[in-house]
Amino acid sequence: MLSFLDSLCLALTNRDAAAIAQLLAHPMAATLPSAVRTEAAALAADPSNIARTPLHAFVFAHRMAQLMAAVGTPRGTPAPAPRESPRDATTDWPRGGDH
Repeated sequence: MLSFLDSLCLALTNRDAAAIAQLLAHPMAATLPSAVRTEAAALAADPSNIARTPLHAFVFAHRMAQLMAAVGTPRGTPAPAPRESPRDATTDWPRGGDH
């Protein structure tokens, strides 16, 4: 289940409509909460909507990872690596003490 959720979160992060649709067609998608399925379907329908964050999917994946760790089953695969910031890497913002 965690690897399925990792794949879904990665597809949602990358706004990969084809991968999202393929994952939603998988039998395991039926076990997802309706809010997660609805959110994923909306992002697959309009992947250019960068203002929409798949919070339901991210929170559900995090909670499932916590539950699996609590029963002694550690996460099988690492979470997707964060994407590089579009800002220039030399920017020192936010600054520590000065505002």
